[in-house]
Amino acid sequence: MAIALPIPGLGQVTILVAEGDLVTFECPQINDQADSLLQLRPGSLIRVTCPSGGQVLCVYLTNFADLNLINIIEQILDLSIENVVPETEITTIIASGVEE
Repeated sequence: MAIALPIPGLGQVTILVAEGDLVTFECPQINDQADSLLQLRPGSLIRVTCPSGGQVLCVYLTNFADLNLINIIEQILDLSIENVVPETEITTIIASGVEE
């Protein structure tokens, strides 16, 4: 299950809460019609940005069910953002792995 929340200073962030959760991001400016897979590790916050300006912010929180809204926002704001530029028209982001 993916949940989208507005986070102050970041805008809308899609939160993946279980291994295998997916988010699909489309960037029509890229000519490669393939679908690439991007694995999102627990506690990681990524921003996938299309050259034409569209973007999606995603985080994988394994402890989502144990947090209240304030804790979720604080936890997200404490993370560093990894910026990713897609190489294919469709990028599928999947929650994967365990915390390191």
